Amino acid sequence: MNIEKNAIITGANRGLGFAMVKKFAENGFNVWACARKPSDEFETKISGLANEYGVWIKPVYFDLTDEAAIKSGIMEIYKEKKHVHTLINNAGIHYEKLFQMSTMKEIRELYEVNVFALMYTVQLVLKMMTKQKFGNIINISSIAGLTPYSGNVSYGGTKAAVGLFTGALAIEVAPFGNIRVNAIAPSRAETEIISHVSEASLKKGIDNCLLGRLAKPSEIADIAYFLSSEESSYINGQVIRVDGGASNGN
Repeated sequence: MNIEKNAIITGANRGLGFAMVKKFAENGFNVWACARKPSDEFETKISGLANEYGVWIKPVYFDLTDEAAIKSGIMEIYKEKKHVHTLINNAGIHYEKLFQMSTMKEIRELYEVNVFALMYTVQLVLKMMTKQKFGNIINISSIAGLTPYSGNVSYGGTKAAVGLFTGALAIEVAPFGNIRVNAIAPSRAETEIISHVSEASLKKGIDNCLLGRLAKPSEIADIAYFLSSEESSYINGQVIRVDGGASNGN
């Protein structure tokens, strides 16, 4: 049976998320491109991609700090009564700050967006995947969640949680059909996020990378597409490290 391939991608308006929208569209996927708020520029860009690759790309807007908004956004997708082949949880927030200088409000916000919103989105989409008995869930983690370093207590903690969540969820959903759950743990990429990273920290990361450079968003998008494809059909419950050969987590 030839099933239309549709993907939900969060944080789709820029950086890694937009690179993934492009990668999936050029490979014949229709995409629900999720972002926090409407933007003419974003809608123009995804309309251009849809026309170029002959697919549909629909914007869906919701704030990840608002549980009711998340549910409303996913229900908007659910009501279309289409199969969801892939869910990519890409949206997140980032900062590096010493733990003793961090406020609990800042730490809670990191966990709210990077962990709890991700979990809730998965919970909602899983209802569709278990009904159709197949699907791929891809969570974007980080090498920051794999190796401890100074300034990484809070952000790294959220990404470590995503990694464990991924492996445990893969075990839980296995009895419900061909539903795979994996995560990607990239190092820093050439996106707007690096504007929040100190020059010294950025240089250290590049110096510690065997390839001596940052990742390109398209390189992370390639891995996401691979994990959604039949070529990765025997990969499940894994956190795939994509770091150019980094010698540590920073």
